[in-house]
Amino acid sequence: MTRGAPGDHPAGSSGVDDGYRVFVRLRKKKKSWSDLSPRTRAAIVVGGVAEAVVTAVALRDLVRRPAALVRGPKWLWGPALFVQPVGSPLYLVAGRRIVPA
Repeated sequence: MTRGAPGDHPAGSSGVDDGYRVFVRLRKKKKSWSDLSPRTRAAIVVGGVAEAVVTAVALRDLVRRPAALVRGPKWLWGPALFVQPVGSPLYLVAGRRIVPA
């Protein structure tokens, strides 16, 4: 594709910011809470509660578990638990050592 002389743009086009105009026109408006359906709102609330419960369970386990039964330093797992949504489930699955019988 070659560039023409200034003013050789198609009708209605300035040439300089056409990409920006297309981006702005195609960008969707963010939905506010009131724009969401009741079903979507309920799903968000349930997901948030589930996330909070899993984080609380993981934090309780980390505090009570001896350091020898934690893979890696406990001081590093503490902040990692709050990296949502992966921190707490990752600790519960991979961060704990199995208690010897």
